Formats: sequence, C-alpha cells, structure tokens
Amino acid sequence: MSTPLALFLLGVVSLGISTKVWLKLGWIGLRFVWPGCAALASWSLRNVCPNGNLLLSNALVLRGYAAADRGDTQRAVADADLALETAHRAGPDVCRWYVVNAAIDIYVNGGSYERALAAADRWTAEAQERGSAKQPRIRAYAAINRAEALHNVGEHDAALRLLDETEHQMKPGDRLSREGLALLRAWILSHVGRAREAWMRLATIDRAAFGPRYRAEYHFTRAVALCEIGELDAAEREARAGTGAARRAASRRNALHVEARVAMAAKDGARAIALLERARGHVYQGQAAPVLVHLGEAYERAGKPAEARRAYQDALAADPSSYVCGAANARLAALAGAFRR
Repeated sequence: MSTPLALFLLGVVSLGISTKVWLKLGWIGLRFVWPGCAALASWSLRNVCPNGNLLLSNALVLRGYAAADRGDTQRAVADADLALETAHRAGPDVCRWYVVNAAIDIYVNGGSYERALAAADRWTAEAQERGSAKQPRIRAYAAINRAEALHNVGEHDAALRLLDETEHQMKPGDRLSREGLALLRAWILSHVGRAREAWMRLATIDRAAFGPRYRAEYHFTRAVALCEIGELDAAEREARAGTGAARRAASRRNALHVEARVAMAAKDGARAIALLERARGHVYQGQAAPVLVHLGEAYERAGKPAEARRAYQDALAADPSSYVCGAANARLAALAGAFRR
C-alpha cells in the first residue's frame, strides 16, 4: 500500500471524529509535497468535520499550498487572500502569524510580491505584537519569507537587514528557521555580487535541516553560488542534485532555470535555450521574469534579436514587479537602438 493511500484511509477512518487528524494529514501532505493529501484534508475540514468552521483559515491555507504545489498560482493566491480575510474576521485583535506566514509564502511563490509585503497589514501593530507573543517562531518564518519578497522587488539591502534582525531575535534551538534564513541570505548574496561570501556561508548550512519540500532549493542555492564564482563542474553537480530532489512545481521549473544558468556560464547556448524554453512553457508560471530575462540574453548571444525581444517583453508582462525587469527594459532599449542604426 502506498503511503498517500494509507494516509487517505487513515483520514477516512477518522471522518467526523477529529479535526486534528485532518490537520495532521494536511501538513504531512505539505511536508512531503503530496498536494492531493493536503487538498483532501482541506475539503474535509471545510465540509465534513464537526467544528471545522473554526479552522477555516487553516483549511484555506492547505488548499492554497496544494494549488501552489501543482503550479496553479492563481488559485493559490486567491486562497491566500481568502485565508487572510477569514483569519482577520475571526480574530482582528490578535494577528494569526501562522496564516500570515503561509500567505506570504504563497504570494512570493506566485510572484505577488506587493501582496506578500502587505500581508500583515490587516492587523494593527498592537495586534501583530500580541500575535507575536503567542507565535514568535512563526513570526520569524514570516520575516524570512518577507525578506524574499523584498529581494524579488530589488530591495536587497533591506532584505539582508531584515534577515540580520530576525536572526538576532531567534531562539538557539530553532534549527529550521536558522538554516532557512542562512540559505536565503546566501541566495541574495549570490545575486548582488557577493558569491564568494555566499559560498563561505553555505559551507555552514546543514542539508539535513531541509525536508523533502525544500531540499532542492538547498542544492540550487549552492549551484548558483558556484556558478557565479566560476566553479562550473561543481555547479552542474549541485544543479542536477537539485533537479533530482525537486518535488514542487516551482522547484521543477527552477531546476530547468538553474541548469540553464550553468549552461550559459559554460557558453553552451543551445542547451541553455532549450532548458529555458522548457521553463517558459512550464505549468508553474510564478516568478517568471528571471527565466525570461535569461532566455532573452541567451537569444542575444545566439544572434537572434527578435526572439530576445519577445522574451524580454514577456518578462515585463508576466512578472512586472520583479527587479530583473529593469534589465529587460535596458536590453529592449539597446535592441531598439541597434535596430534604428
């Protein structure tokens, strides 16, 4: 019997008896990226369980994550909106950081960075502090995810400052958040010309801290840092390790992107274009601008300005809040100038 089926049967046995069992089933589904389990748990909490209405925001979070893991970012973002609205309506005086953190995570995954940055704004500062007193660890997670949103809109220094502030407030035993924070810091450093520092920091991060959900990102971050410092053979090994570990739709699309970045650094333009075109057509369309800008650059190197122009235009249309759209606009201007000459 497969593990997902066993969990399903466990849930059926508990039908109408315990909301806790369904919540546990949902979070197991998220941890191991079984979106069907998370969606089933969400449906049961909303439609079957006694007093399930008391956990409606949790159920919406589970449904949103399930949609995100399948690559349906539009549905996921809609569920995050509804989860925040429901949580605030149920408790406007105490911020539900669990729901806020999940919403930020889903928004960033979907490329809705401004939503991510404003996710907690439904609650007053006092309500946020009351919620933080109850859920200090979850607020730290929310800060880490918020830092990723800041990075994606080009506020790299602000993102790094927020990570530093959050790290100083963490408890020593909070291993997952510490390692996740360190990994995001290394990712940002690799994108702001500090790849050697990123690589030194990555050496201290324990791969075992990341479960199946995010293990691919551990390898992708290492691959990008290695690529930036010119260690291309090692970068390719890490990229392929990440590809093998990828479970979420976002991770599978990112696998194509990271492998393409290594191919571009190795001047293998044909492979880079092939990988980036696959990424362009992937079911997951969140955070699309970096993929499309790299595709434009690959086409320019291949002497195909028309294809490059389309890729840059697609980046602006698909992911306009991304900081890399500045590069897309610059390249479009340069291509237009070359055409006029």
